Amino acid sequence: MTNVSYVYSDDGDVSPEFNQPGPCVTEGAKRAKRRAPWVKYRVNVNDDVGELGSYAGKVDKATILLGGKAVGTTIRFQAVGRDGVLEQVSFRKMQDEPVANTEGVEGIDRFVGWVNAEARAGRLDGVRYAGICVCKHPSDHADCAAVDIFATDASMRKMVAEALGNAGYYHTKYTILYREICYPSPGQCQVYFGDKHYHVHLSVNGGHHDAAC
Repeated sequence: MTNVSYVYSDDGDVSPEFNQPGPCVTEGAKRAKRRAPWVKYRVNVNDDVGELGSYAGKVDKATILLGGKAVGTTIRFQAVGRDGVLEQVSFRKMQDEPVANTEGVEGIDRFVGWVNAEARAGRLDGVRYAGICVCKHPSDHADCAAVDIFATDASMRKMVAEALGNAGYYHTKYTILYREICYPSPGQCQVYFGDKHYHVHLSVNGGHHDAAC
């Protein structure tokens, strides 16, 4: 049976893994708590922004959501003041496979999890990662919505086929391999005129603008 665990992240620091969502949210949310009476709190699910409310109420909501949502979903607990967000703590539910806990957005977590599982099973060879969140414009890496993976030729072609064939699950935007850029729509592959890619580049939808910068 796949092991499920929970982590929170604050300023890029990932917490130890928790076995239950309650202790994870209780500990993580403390980092966003403020004493000022005008501070309110909200819970966002991925890019969906929640309503403002009390600290205790939003801790309860975050706990329920973290436990009930699919693996890979990002729950954001925010303290909001008069001028906007004062502090944010991100929560993630993860499992050993097939979803990884990377720096990237949900689609990247799902794809990297699949790659890791396939590599462990011996179905992908020579897998090496070259970057996810990198402040490089105009690449989707700047939005933490891309991953570069080196492997054998056969393995990289399997990765491209997986990313395009299950585009809805991975939120695939496009892939690049060698001199070819491919989009999820059937037959939508074109010559790529940028630098030749000796690795698989996968871009996904759902990035956060300049999250790596």
